[in-house]
Amino acid sequence: MKSFCGKLYVDKKLKLSLNNFNQSIEEFYRNKYKVPLNQLRATPVFPTPHVLAQFATKAYTDYKRRLTDAQYETRLDLPDGWKLLTTASYSRNTNVYFGAAFWHPEHQEFVIAHRGTKITSLGDLWTDVACVVFKNNVPLISSVKTFAH
Repeated sequence: MKSFCGKLYVDKKLKLSLNNFNQSIEEFYRNKYKVPLNQLRATPVFPTPHVLAQFATKAYTDYKRRLTDAQYETRLDLPDGWKLLTTASYSRNTNVYFGAAFWHPEHQEFVIAHRGTKITSLGDLWTDVACVVFKNNVPLISSVKTFAH
């Protein structure tokens, strides 16, 4: 079996819906004193499988024209305590990517959901064949890596 040996690169054309999301996190915690022991008592170990499944589904909810992040977050109807941190998108013929980062400030947890293959998209199907069957490097992988980083 041929293993993946392509070179990954930083996708500099990936568009974040909120470029300064680190500032949002810093502002939230600026005047709060979190003791690690208190966090252990209050925080579930991981989001439940049900919550993770909700995020996976929500990655397929498209932005509508002229929609702000706050309006998009409202449309998503997120589980209690969760916020939309930022989204990432890039679209060209061979690379259509969309991902969303969700944040639970009180639990200090993050979940990144990547939109998967749309069966009706020839570009998505071609990317899957090139990557999975032929083990070729596809630009989509660099977008995923860049966003997750």
